[in-house]
Amino acid sequence: SVVQAPTVVLTTTATLAGSSTSGYTATVTVQNTGTGPASNLTLTSATLGTATGSPLPQTWGTIAAGATGIFTVHYPGSAGANGAGVAEKYSGTYTGGSFGATIRSATLP
Repeated sequence: SVVQAPTVVLTTTATLAGSSTSGYTATVTVQNTGTGPASNLTLTSATLGTATGSPLPQTWGTIAAGATGIFTVHYPGSAGANGAGVAEKYSGTYTGGSFGATIRSATLP
């Protein structure tokens, strides 16, 4: 019989909080909807508009099939004015692959 190799399928979502005065914080959730674990998962890049998030890189470890990992990323207030629309992007790596996501054109809180 043939056994199919496990797969890793990563989906990234984020929630923003903060303001241009105090800076912005993103809670980034990476969900593994595949059938195998995503080992050594690392968030390597995060941008909000033209601002770079910190601290990076951030390592989660292993996200089992069906599980999620949560990262917290901080951005300076220079990411944009309150209510402005900006691009929100995240990328990273895991053993055997990489992931990337342009979440959306986010409206800053």
